[in-house]
Amino acid sequence: MINLYKKDEVDFSHNGLGSLDSAIINPLIKWHDNGAFTLEFKYPIFAKHGKDIENSSIIKANDADGSNLFFVYKVIPSMGYISAYCYQISYKLAFNAIDDTFIVNKNGQQALNQIANSTQYPHNFHFSSDIQTVANSRVVRKNVIEFLLDSKLENSFINRWGGHIIRQNFNVAMNTAYSRESKNYTIRHRKDLKGYSAEIDESTVITRIRPVGYDGLMLPEIYVDSELIGAYPEPRIQQFEYSNVKVKQKATDEEGFNTVEEAYAELRRLAKLEFTDNMVDVAHATYKVEFVALQDTEEYKELKSLAKLKAGDTVTVLHKEDGLDIKAQIVEYSYNPLSLSYNSITLGNFQKTFS
Repeated sequence: MINLYKKDEVDFSHNGLGSLDSAIINPLIKWHDNGAFTLEFKYPIFAKHGKDIENSSIIKANDADGSNLFFVYKVIPSMGYISAYCYQISYKLAFNAIDDTFIVNKNGQQALNQIANSTQYPHNFHFSSDIQTVANSRVVRKNVIEFLLDSKLENSFINRWGGHIIRQNFNVAMNTAYSRESKNYTIRHRKDLKGYSAEIDESTVITRIRPVGYDGLMLPEIYVDSELIGAYPEPRIQQFEYSNVKVKQKATDEEGFNTVEEAYAELRRLAKLEFTDNMVDVAHATYKVEFVALQDTEEYKELKSLAKLKAGDTVTVLHKEDGLDIKAQIVEYSYNPLSLSYNSITLGNFQKTFS
């Protein structure tokens, strides 16, 4: 059920202003790992609740992970219909500001606790993290979503601590992975596989890193190599800057390592993490799959109890004619909250064979 609520509603245990199910047109939820999480739909202006849908209205709809809240950020009326565009409710954190806070030697949960208490005004969001990495970050004049997800911001959470954001209503988690077991669902050609496209891109592969710390600090050996450096015709070199790695100039300095050898060790560790955690030495592969889930077909009614795919689940795609046999995690999907079914999924690097 897709329900509409007033913009100032705080209790979502009831049906709000009512259901939109009977008149809603083409509702679509789009989710991307550490990216956009949106809902859009059309609705007749003169249908019940048509004139109640406005900017900041709240919509409750089922996505692939269960019931979730979205707020309307844009309404476009045209020819008797409105087109409504919504963000998942956590994007309200983009309206709030962090004026100035310095996170020092804290793990993921401790960093989020500090951010939660450093916003310009109070909020209803709850933060959690299972990331044990300890890092620092100075956050000045940023909104909370920028701090969590902006990959271009050097001191953002995903750049300093890593992880994946999990957004469920007012709960926001930054975890090492999606906390669920792989379902190992298999999509087979001529059964539920309607079509696929594959892209394997080596243009961003890096196999030799030149790590640079604060004020141009560099390793004596200059470079750190990937174990996969021999898998490509030539080394692929890139400089990574870690401005938080510095050596104390005097004993009273609060920031920095006590010796240059400690700083060198940290530069080596961070460079190796680019290979082991961020896998910059692996070709970027994505696979777009459009399918009809087996449990939704007449032939496979007995499989109704099969657990539905969710973000982060592992999927295998088999297509014998084209030699396609991949195993990868869901990193993007589009989902119909009315029919409770996927329109498409995108699989990202995990394990792959492609001949």
